[in-house]
Amino acid sequence: MVDLFQGRIGKNVFLRFYFKPDFKAVADKVLNIIRPLEDELLD
Repeated sequence: MVDLFQGRIGKNVFLRFYFKPDFKAVADKVLNIIRPLEDELLD
């Protein structure tokens, strides 16, 4: 982790091995944000 914070690990290595987003949580956040907009546009 120290190498990562000091910039000694390339972006591709970081994305491949360290970055593990919770896609379900991200999708839920996006849908919750979009839902009011969708309701407003369809009314």
